[in-house]
Amino acid sequence: MSLADRMSELRKGTDASDAKPKRKEPRTTPIQYVREVWEEMKKVTWPKRKVVISGTINVVLISALIAALLGGFDLVSKLGLEYILTETGVSEQAPETIITGEDSPTSDELNLEDLPFDILENDNGSLELPDLSTPPETPTEDQ
Repeated sequence: MSLADRMSELRKGTDASDAKPKRKEPRTTPIQYVREVWEEMKKVTWPKRKVVISGTINVVLISALIAALLGGFDLVSKLGLEYILTETGVSEQAPETIITGEDSPTSDELNLEDLPFDILENDNGSLELPDLSTPPETPTEDQ
């Protein structure tokens, strides 16, 4: 539509948007839909069997190669971090568990100054943790 036609329509008070909307095409039935899909599928150019097999082999090989590379990087980084932590002594400073009983280490065997709380030594030489479930007493003004 040209500009002149549009201007004349505006003067007349009509508008192109006033035109009747296009009729909707009737919906297809499920059976008709399947028939149309089947016809379109006949037009598809399918790859040959040899191409599909070689493509599948390529995908499997590349996936295995990437998995091996990622596994190798993971192993190397794990061993590197273990070496660094062992050489710097970081892994020795944080014991995994504190053992209680006769086999408990004595205060001479542990570096107790690095711990954020005091460890008490029993009469038999074993170590025990203070009760951490209650907060420590805070001094009052009278004390």
